[in-house]
Amino acid sequence: MIARLALVLLLCAPLAASPADRDRPGDNWLPSPADACAGRVDVYPARYYEMRAERLQAGFSGRAIVTEDDLLAVDDLAVALLRLGRPDSAIVWLDRKQAPIEAIRERDPRAGVLHTDRTLKNKAMCLVARWRQGQNASDLDQALELLRQAETASRHLHENWFLAREVEYLRARPEQRGTLLPNVLGVTEEHFRDARRAGSLSRLKLSAAIENMTRRVSYGGERENPDLFYALSLACALEGRDMEAYFAFARAAQLVDSGARLACRHSLGPTALRAALGAHLNPGRQQEFAAQFEGLQRTGAQWRLRRAEFVEQALARGGHPDTDPGFWSRWQDEETRAVAPAPITDPGPAPEPIVGTALFIGGGAMVLFLFLVVGGLAIYFARRHPPAPSVDEL
Repeated sequence: MIARLALVLLLCAPLAASPADRDRPGDNWLPSPADACAGRVDVYPARYYEMRAERLQAGFSGRAIVTEDDLLAVDDLAVALLRLGRPDSAIVWLDRKQAPIEAIRERDPRAGVLHTDRTLKNKAMCLVARWRQGQNASDLDQALELLRQAETASRHLHENWFLAREVEYLRARPEQRGTLLPNVLGVTEEHFRDARRAGSLSRLKLSAAIENMTRRVSYGGERENPDLFYALSLACALEGRDMEAYFAFARAAQLVDSGARLACRHSLGPTALRAALGAHLNPGRQQEFAAQFEGLQRTGAQWRLRRAEFVEQALARGGHPDTDPGFWSRWQDEETRAVAPAPITDPGPAPEPIVGTALFIGGGAMVLFLFLVVGGLAIYFARRHPPAPSVDEL
C-alpha cells in the first residue's frame, strides 16, 4: 500500500507556485493548515492531466482561440502540460492567448485584466518550473518580470506579491545571518519582537501569508518543498498559532531529513539545521503536538490513498471531472461508506445513573422547601398585619 502511494505521489511533477486552472481551490475551499501539513490533500495521477490535455488539444485543432471560455480552456491545458513536466509546451499555448486577450480587452477591460493576470502568473510558473529542471538563471529573471507586470495590472491580488517575493528569494539564495534561516517571507528575529498574537502578520504587511502558503503546499505538487512549509511555520508562529506552526515545522524537518534542500545558503549539519528550523517555536507543548501530528499524518495518508484509488479507477473507466458532472458526487458516497460507523445493536434501556437520580431528588426537595418557606412567610405577615377594616365594619 505504501509503495503504491509513493508511486502516485511521484507521478505529479512539483511546481513552484499555484497556477490558475479549474482545479485551483478558492479561499473558501482551502484545507486547514493542519490538514495541508499532514497531507490530507489531493495528488492526482499523470493520467488525470493527460486526459485533460488530450481532450483540449483535440478541441483546439484547426480553430482559433476566440472566446473567454477558450482562454480559460487554454489555462487548463497549459497547467495540465506543466504538471506533466512539459513547461515549454505550456508556454507555447499561453503565448497564443496574447492576441485574443487584446481583442477582449477592447470590449471588456475588466475581463482583459483578469485573463492577463492569469496568463502572466501561469507563464511565470512555467518559467520557474523550467528553472528547476535546468537551473537557467534567465528563467527566474523572466518569471520575476512577468510577476511584476501582474502586480501592476492587478494590485488587489496579494498572491502576485508573494510569488514575486519567492522568485526574488530563489534568485538571491540568501545566506544565514541570524538565528532564523532565510525564508520566502523575509521574516527575521526582529519580526518576532512583540509578536506571537493575532494581527501580527497584518502589522508586518504580510496579511494572507498563511492562506497563500497553505494553498501552495496543498495545491500544485508542493508537498515536497521545505521552504514553503518553513515559511508557513513562521507565519503561524507570528500569529500565535503554535500548533499549526509546529505541524509546518515538522513537515519541513521531515523533508530536510529525507534529503530535500532549502534554497538558502547555510553551513549547518543535519542536527543544527533541524534546530534552526524550529528556533522560532515555543517549546512548551511540542511533545503533545508531535503526537497529534503523527496521528494526523497517518489519517491523512489513508485518506489520500483512498482518494487516489478512487480517481485511478474512475479514470480507467473513462470518467473525468471535466466531462462528468457527477464525478465527485460518487466520491462523497464512497467516502461516507468508508468512514461510516459500525452498526450498533440496541442493548435495551440503560440503567438510570445514580448521580442523575440524586440530582432529581435533591432538586425536587429544594423546590418543595422553597415553597414551604414562601408559604409560611406569607401566612406570618398576613396574621401580623391584618387587612384594614372595610367601610361596613366601620
